[in-house]
Amino acid sequence: MLELLLFYMDHHQFAIPTSRVSRITLVTAVIPLPEAPSFVAGVINVSGRYIPVIHMRSRFGLDRKPATLEEYFIIVRMAGRPVALWVDKVGEIREIDDEAVTSRVCNETLWPQVQGVTEIDDETILIYDLEACLTPEEGARLDGALGRLNKKEGLS
Repeated sequence: MLELLLFYMDHHQFAIPTSRVSRITLVTAVIPLPEAPSFVAGVINVSGRYIPVIHMRSRFGLDRKPATLEEYFIIVRMAGRPVALWVDKVGEIREIDDEAVTSRVCNETLWPQVQGVTEIDDETILIYDLEACLTPEEGARLDGALGRLNKKEGLS
């Protein structure tokens, strides 16, 4: 069995394994992070540590819309670091059989971060690949921007 947390952006439904989720919180103030990849909205301070915020609408090429207090951050572990995924809405947790996931069927150029597809209650759910979210170059650029911010703030 695979336990998934559902989240939404526009009419698209996505899921990530709950085993990768550490916290869900309503959107809070985001501190800009100069020189980070364009889809990184900035950072949030969680227990004295800066965590980068990936604006998922930007990551998927969807139009940005004004932020609302009904949006969420899903804090996950990705590529060896905690990251907050900024999503429109968080759904429920669902369990599915591993066999119910179809391998990636999405266009690699349009949806390179989708690792598979499943159906829940006759709705198509795209399973997000957390490890494909950042290319090695984007990860290095993000690490550099975070390093400069931590140095400026006197953090390690």
